[in-house]
Amino acid sequence: MRHAGTIGSALDDVTVILVAGALGVGGYFLYKLFGGGSPPGASNTTSTQQTSADLQTSINSGQPLSYPLSQYQSWAQQIWQAMSSIPSMTNSAQIIQIFTQMNNLSDLLELITAFGTQSSLLGSYTLPTAVQGLMEQSDIDQINADLQNAGINYQF
Repeated sequence: MRHAGTIGSALDDVTVILVAGALGVGGYFLYKLFGGGSPPGASNTTSTQQTSADLQTSINSGQPLSYPLSQYQSWAQQIWQAMSSIPSMTNSAQIIQIFTQMNNLSDLLELITAFGTQSSLLGSYTLPTAVQGLMEQSDIDQINADLQNAGINYQF
């Protein structure tokens, strides 16, 4: 039986407050991670089939791939390894540097294709959903600006 004003009741109250606070903070991070407050452009998460079709169209329209397929696979692996479930801990500089290597839309679409779908304990990601969900908005803006400067009509 608890008695008002005792040390034991004060500790119980502090424990309840700490647990409630931890649940609230954890819930917020899960909300943000799984799409709450997704940045503009989140609808640009095309399916694998659509990306493949767009890639073929881009290549057929005179934008060939600039690199061997193995290079896109290497970059895709490097991007996934640089990602963190906490956006501020993602190695954004490395990821942005990879995106600056894209010379045309075909290069970008092949990178998206090579990335495929990556899985973690927190979910599955395509390259667009990983960029949108695991990077800071300022870094996404930099990637989009770099793509635009290269004449690539694509926004994350």
